[in-house]
Amino acid sequence: VDTYDPYAFPTVSPRPTSAPTLPPPTSAPTPLTCASGFSTIDISVQTDGYAIDTSWTLSKVCNGNNNVIAQGGDDYANNILYEEEVYNCDTQYEFTINDSYGDGICCEYGDGEYQVKKDGVVVASGSN
Repeated sequence: VDTYDPYAFPTVSPRPTSAPTLPPPTSAPTPLTCASGFSTIDISVQTDGYAIDTSWTLSKVCNGNNNVIAQGGDDYANNILYEEEVYNCDTQYEFTINDSYGDGICCEYGDGEYQVKKDGVVVASGSN
C-alpha cells in the first residue's frame, strides 16, 4: 500500500511577486472656461396626456449656427413634471418646444406647460 505523507517533504513557496505597476492617475477634467462667464439654464416641462408628442431642444447660438446642447422628451411619460439644469457659458440660447401632433401641450388632453429660467430669471414660459 502506498501512502502519501504531505509533511514528509519540505514545501517550497513560490518567489513573491512584486507589486503591480499602476498607471498614473488620470488628470482632472479641464475646467470650463468662458470669457463671458457662466449661466445656469433651468428647464421645466410638465407633460400633458400625450407626452409622446412632446420634445424640446436647447441650442447655443453662435455665429449664426445653432448647436444643440440639451434635449428632452424621447422617454417622457404622461402628466409628469420633468426638470433639467444646464450649466454652460453665458451666451445666447434658443429654446424650442414641439408637439408633434400639433395640438399643443395644454389643455384638451391635460395641463402641460413649460418654463425656462436663465440664472433664476424666467425667460420663456407657456402652455400651448
